Amino acid sequence: YRLLERGSIAAVADTEPAAWAAIEHRPSLHVALSDDTGVEDVMVAGSRTAVLAAVDEALQRMLEEGSYALLFGMYFPGATLPEEVGT
Repeated sequence: YRLLERGSIAAVADTEPAAWAAIEHRPSLHVALSDDTGVEDVMVAGSRTAVLAAVDEALQRMLEEGSYALLFGMYFPGATLPEEVGT
């Protein structure tokens, strides 16, 4: 989180409880991404729009080069890649 505060990195991926605890006394940081899936993974960033753009760009590259499908297959063997992926 210190590297994030200094601007050395764009975001931190962490579990939600740990993220909220880590940013409690760091007003320049924000929980930028979370969802209602029951998974406690979130992204913390200094700028919400910057981290969203970086995540979108990284996911697009993964989709284009096929690494997303490879990782999906490793973690969900036999499952079909959802139709929504890449749209």
